[in-house]
Amino acid sequence: MPDDWRFRLADLALFRVFNKDFKHGGRFYGSIHMELPREFRPSIEIDGEKTVELDFSGLHIRMLYHRKGIAYAGDPYDLGGYPREIFKEPSLMMVNAKSEMAAKRSIYQHLRTKTNSHGRSFLMKDCDGIVWRFTQTLMDAFKEKHAQIAGDFFAGVGLELQFLDSEIMEAILKRLLKLGLVALPMHDSIVCKSGRRWTVEYIMRQEYVKVFGHPPVIHSK
Repeated sequence: MPDDWRFRLADLALFRVFNKDFKHGGRFYGSIHMELPREFRPSIEIDGEKTVELDFSGLHIRMLYHRKGIAYAGDPYDLGGYPREIFKEPSLMMVNAKSEMAAKRSIYQHLRTKTNSHGRSFLMKDCDGIVWRFTQTLMDAFKEKHAQIAGDFFAGVGLELQFLDSEIMEAILKRLLKLGLVALPMHDSIVCKSGRRWTVEYIMRQEYVKVFGHPPVIHSK
């Protein structure tokens, strides 16, 4: 097997996909880089230069706070006593679902198959009753931690948030294009040349603040 795999992108076009109307959804799709397995991303090069992926951390949870005018800079998935990685997908299901029961069913199915970074199941005993009860425990813990925005859970606001984050992403990409900088969007993150990281991060922060009035938290993956 070769040590160095190289791909030439055949499909460079991006397009936005909306849901229901032009105020819901709107995220970018199309380019083949979005289909690459996650573990390939650190190996992406642009014009032969190494890249970095800049991520809007905890984007939708943070957006729910910020659109209420509440400053929130903490880690939304840090609930002591639980593995941090267990909360991300369930939190998005709570935001996207239109009822608590719908969210619970989705999270339950997710937990039955979810594994951690070591490939082991989060739930050592795959017993339906245990998983169902743990699902409710997980949801209650997340609602308690985020009591200030819990009213937005189970209300189906996910597509509204996607529209807002896609508008921010479009503004970022347009500014970078004017500067002649190549950037590869990944919904809530951007892959760019490592040497232009600080320019890209500065623009990401500016465009987010224009919409929400509060700064985002940006991490490099």
